[in-house]
Amino acid sequence: FDYIQRDIQAETVATKIVQSENAEGKKDVWFSTQRQLLKALILFVMNHRSPEQRNLAGVTQVLQENDVESEEKGADSPLDTLFLDLTMTDPARRAYELGFKKAKGEMKASIIESLLATISKFVDKEVANFTSFSDFDLKEIGKAKVVLYVIIPVMDNTYESFINLFFSQLFDELYKLAADHHAKLPHQVDFILDEFVNLGKFPKYEEFLATCRGYGIGVTTICQTLTQLQALYGKDKADSILGNHAVKICLNAANDVTAKYFSDLLGKSTVKVETGSESTSHSKEESHSKSDSYSYTSRSLMTPDEIMRMPEDQSLLIFSNARPVKATKAFQFKLFPGADHLVNLSQND
Repeated sequence: FDYIQRDIQAETVATKIVQSENAEGKKDVWFSTQRQLLKALILFVMNHRSPEQRNLAGVTQVLQENDVESEEKGADSPLDTLFLDLTMTDPARRAYELGFKKAKGEMKASIIESLLATISKFVDKEVANFTSFSDFDLKEIGKAKVVLYVIIPVMDNTYESFINLFFSQLFDELYKLAADHHAKLPHQVDFILDEFVNLGKFPKYEEFLATCRGYGIGVTTICQTLTQLQALYGKDKADSILGNHAVKICLNAANDVTAKYFSDLLGKSTVKVETGSESTSHSKEESHSKSDSYSYTSRSLMTPDEIMRMPEDQSLLIFSNARPVKATKAFQFKLFPGADHLVNLSQND
């Protein structure tokens, strides 16, 4: 919530939170109504709660303290009263009255259930603590030379939505910073997004890639296979994401779809094919004749099968404006054998 300076930004944050938990990406009536209610709750805690409560833990506390059902039929619920006691011009009341308050009967209960499912993780004590305040400004990443490690548990997508939300807000804040410096970041920022699909689905990621370079943002998107990317974003958007990367590196092709993609990118080569004929006669005067000839034909520079069988120390580099390169991989442990300054850290620490 630290990045909410204007009322409209409360809707942006609410949208990102709901989107991050909405894996299917459906923007139906449940999506819009819980987003409107969350926006109203965010505006309420921002304007009517102490600083330590201006977070999602504070939002869940408001819902805990104020029932959405009224004790008498037709009367306002405690949550209704909380918002309707505000002035008519209060942005929180407007968002509530023109959104959730208009819902009727069972729909209200369904909206609350959907929203509680969306923000349920923020009830967890550990999560509530680390999302309760910011210990640095996201814009700092574009102002100074800094390395930020985001370590996520392997085979555990519990906090996928938080990671997704973190990067989405970071992208937005860097764009704002660049806008304040003639559309260029004071310091270039490079994202190395390993295990990209485990970060969740970023809305409009392909559009971000199309414009980020001009702002001084470089992105390396790393996937195990292209089918992973297609499964998350769909084939058309996956193609757009791939198309917006000027350099493509194949370290290995784990399946035939990936291998065929890189084979097609490499293109064709003209090869010289030797052909010949040989004839032998078995007459009394045995004769033998041989002729050689050549022809030229095209073949893939590397076939999908050849790419899948590449040695472990080989890689392919494909550029948008230069010829491809077959390269030898650089292994860190070979470049720095026995280096005593390398430190092994446990992810759990």
